[in-house]
Amino acid sequence: MVPATRSGLDVSFWLLERAAGERIPMSLPKLRWLLYLAQAHYAIAREGAKLMPATFLVGDEGPLEPTLDLVFQAGIENPWTPSFSETAEAFLDGFWKRFGALPAIALHKLVVGDPAWKRAQENGPGSEIQVEHHRAAKAAAHKSGIPGSRGKPAAELPA
Repeated sequence: MVPATRSGLDVSFWLLERAAGERIPMSLPKLRWLLYLAQAHYAIAREGAKLMPATFLVGDEGPLEPTLDLVFQAGIENPWTPSFSETAEAFLDGFWKRFGALPAIALHKLVVGDPAWKRAQENGPGSEIQVEHHRAAKAAAHKSGIPGSRGKPAAELPA
């Protein structure tokens, strides 16, 4: 399947711009956890599809995407304004409303409770967190009201 966005950088910059616009603090760990959760929740809502062409690995403090991590550790600023399909934009808007203002510790708790994270962590640091493993959490997504979930009534689904 083709990812919904062209890069993880686009999603990262979108999240950073949204946080800045709402004056919500964004640390590197918080950005990591938001990116991971966005990928996971998109996969749950969209039959295993990827939101972004990113590969998350088990890190010491939670999941990380190595390329994005290097970019943000180097302090690279946003050189462009991200542009998304209506589907990706609607998903990110709903995702941000639900998770964006949560403190980093709450996001961390969500990540370490994720079955896909736990499964990958068993293989040790550097292990890939398979996006397909998020599909196993689909039943929980219906109960939690994740935006774009196939279990929601059509009127509540993003375009």
